[in-house]
Amino acid sequence: MDCCHSQSILDLPYLYTVDGNLQIVESGKAEGIAKLVGAGAHLALGGNKKEAMSRAMAGAKLLMSGDKGGGNSTARDKSIKTRTTEADVIQFSGCKDSQTSADAQINGQATGAMSYALITALTKNKKQDYTHLLQNMRQILGGKYTQVPCMSAGRKLDLTEPFCI
Repeated sequence: MDCCHSQSILDLPYLYTVDGNLQIVESGKAEGIAKLVGAGAHLALGGNKKEAMSRAMAGAKLLMSGDKGGGNSTARDKSIKTRTTEADVIQFSGCKDSQTSADAQINGQATGAMSYALITALTKNKKQDYTHLLQNMRQILGGKYTQVPCMSAGRKLDLTEPFCI
């Protein structure tokens, strides 16, 4: 998905990011959504605005930052139970939910920046695991674009397995 605000577009339960040390951080957006909904309910039931705003900000922060939030929470468990797939459903997205994906002009061709990064990374090395593929895509875009490519899956993955189409 090489489009704006695409990190969670397929609503898959496992979101993966790669930090500078190639560590995979598995996270979920369920807790952030639960906090936002809870803030709205708190306000609707006559709760104080300051508390509702605090809850909403905490939820928005989880959604926008890709924090680990969710852990073993009830919302996270429900999300995994209801949205996990038996098939290998894997999504590479052009950017985080809070970002936009850039259109690019590369070698005289119009393309999405993430699409270019994915094709370039796979062309350079056809035998890489998911972790290195995502890291390589980010390195290709690094310094040229502000978007951060992301990956999500319908079930927990062994990210040391080779990526294959």
